[in-house]
Amino acid sequence: MKFEHFGQGNPALVFSHANGFPPATYRQLFQAWGAAVEAPLLKPLTSSVDEAASDIWWHMAEELAHWLESQSEPRLLAGHSMGAVVSCLAAMRCPHKVAGLIMLDPVFLPTRWVAPMRLMPKRFKVKQPLVAKTLRRPHQFGDHQGAFQFHRGKRVFAGMDDEALTDYIHAAFEPNDQGVALRYSREWEAHIYQTAPWIWPRLGRLKVPTLIIRGANSDTVTPGSWARIGRLCPEASRVELPECGHLLPMERPQAVATAIHQWLDTLR
Repeated sequence: MKFEHFGQGNPALVFSHANGFPPATYRQLFQAWGAAVEAPLLKPLTSSVDEAASDIWWHMAEELAHWLESQSEPRLLAGHSMGAVVSCLAAMRCPHKVAGLIMLDPVFLPTRWVAPMRLMPKRFKVKQPLVAKTLRRPHQFGDHQGAFQFHRGKRVFAGMDDEALTDYIHAAFEPNDQGVALRYSREWEAHIYQTAPWIWPRLGRLKVPTLIIRGANSDTVTPGSWARIGRLCPEASRVELPECGHLLPMERPQAVATAIHQWLDTLR
């Protein structure tokens, strides 16, 4: 696997990013965490979408698990959204190599959302509102400032302050001959939305110390899903943070880091 590294010293955390949000987006969270982080570059950042399989989430989890197997000591895993699910599946695959698992607003979607998308023919999937909107999003700007101004007005980023949004813009857009372009393609982002796994039957297999943090205003982990997680993972620690949504690592990085440290203190 390829990684981006943050901080100095031996990495204390392996952090997997969300769909569309490269690792450097989480700079404030990593600073608040206060120790070195190694962040895997998942498939959308390292390969062509032409190579994408319908079970791509599982492929990413297998790749992470294979890397974990190569490590001499168990590692602390964390992830946000898609990255939380990938980390969870990897932890199920090799629990003996996972010291603990931290999931930030994981994509544990209601069955009524996942099943129709999984069964739908591709020509109809691309017409679904979230997928169609993603495929239409601007992918090229004259410079980073232009990209910042465009995204500053979008509702999805409203909870992020200017510093967090700047981190995202510089992580997500890289220079090219025309200015700056998306590093994480909109085609990959749309493919990930279309292939979210049905996770519920497998949650009982999770056998590592686990912390799950939800943004109280999340539209991804619904209240119903949050309660279902509690029933299926009764031994997991669950924290709901107020005044944030699905992008809680960027909206409230210090609160997320504090919750992680408090949980780790209980493990010790």
